[in-house]
Amino acid sequence: MKTAEDLNEIKKRNQVHKLYLRGVLESQKGNHNAATICFEQLIALDPDFPDAYRGLSLAYRSLGDSGKAQEYLALADKLEA
Repeated sequence: MKTAEDLNEIKKRNQVHKLYLRGVLESQKGNHNAATICFEQLIALDPDFPDAYRGLSLAYRSLGDSGKAQEYLALADKLEA
C-alpha cells in the first residue's frame, strides 16, 4: 500500500511530465511565450530537471532572447555534469 508521501511524489512526477510535454507542444506550435511559462512552472516544481532548462533555452532563443537562452542552456549543462 502506498503512503501519502508516495502518492504526493507520484502526483508531482505526473505534473512535471505534463508540464514538460505541454512546453514541448507549445514550442512546436510556435507559442514560445506559453512554452516559457510551462518550463518555468516545471522548474519551480523540479529544479533538477535539465530538459526543462533546455526547453526554456530553446523557447527564449526562438523569442530572440539569446542572453536568457544561453543562461538556461548553461544551467542545463551544469545539471548534467
